[in-house]
Amino acid sequence: MSPSEDHTAREQREARSSKSETMVLVKGENVCPKALHQVYSPLLLLVENPGAESMDGSRQASGARRKVLVHVASNEVITSYAVLERKLTSLGWERYYDDPDLLQFHKRSTVHLISLPRDFNKFRSMHMYDIVVKNRNEFEVRDM
Repeated sequence: MSPSEDHTAREQREARSSKSETMVLVKGENVCPKALHQVYSPLLLLVENPGAESMDGSRQASGARRKVLVHVASNEVITSYAVLERKLTSLGWERYYDDPDLLQFHKRSTVHLISLPRDFNKFRSMHMYDIVVKNRNEFEVRDM
């Protein structure tokens, strides 16, 4: 081992030992535990997140509550893209037909674009929150 390698290893050990808190990583969250493990290995604790969606969008725990998109004015749960399209159209959104794999909506008065998977079964909470952010006070995401 060269003196520079020895110095680098010592710096990493000192950085690890100078940390007084334990870092908690929640499995299923967007983190890179391998990269963090190299520096913080004695300080990491990996825990399961029972409410998280897996990479394919399915729920990890059978008892986890699912999210639904609700139109606030009518208190109606959005159960299909047809219902969502009616609500968005009434708010000034126009449908784009450019991409066959996506359902897209654009509002002329903004630069916003809502892009959704064509299959409603792949409609996830991240898509719901995108709609909520781009339509303040019109929609909410709720636990069912």
